[in-house]
Amino acid sequence: MKPFRSLIAGVCALAIAMPASAATCVQPVEKAGFDLHAFQSRLMVVALTCQEEGGAANGYNGLVRRFQPDLKGAYDRVIGHFRRNGGNRKFDDYVTNLANTQAQENLSQGDHLCRNYAATWQKVGSMTTITEVIELAAASPAQNFYPLEVCAPRPQRAPAQRPRTTQASAN
Repeated sequence: MKPFRSLIAGVCALAIAMPASAATCVQPVEKAGFDLHAFQSRLMVVALTCQEEGGAANGYNGLVRRFQPDLKGAYDRVIGHFRRNGGNRKFDDYVTNLANTQAQENLSQGDHLCRNYAATWQKVGSMTTITEVIELAAASPAQNFYPLEVCAPRPQRAPAQRPRTTQASAN
């Protein structure tokens, strides 16, 4: 009976350790979702801080109205990642830490924060495609406290070749 208990204990230890030891990577589309969600979160924190100064509230609200389906898609990719890797608690921790990190970044700008974002609100207001928003987000990445490694591309399989069938000529 002792070997059976050792086997069960080993399997349980492996099951517990696997999520912690398995390197979690994200697909490029998930990475883009994280980047866009972090950018939206940063703009939300700035808009809440600045209110009407520099067009913050109108800029943020306009962004959300114009690109709501894309922003929701980014959010869904982020939450999908956490559903597969840690659950709702990890997602809640991520969102809290993201907002706190961004608030700290904003505090470091002091009285210049709202002025510093006035040009961003103008850019955002003139954007017509989500690609423009993604490019702006990439040009000003948020501080990343959550490590994201993009998964290596999966090797492409060569298509299976079907044997050629030859037909005998009928003469």
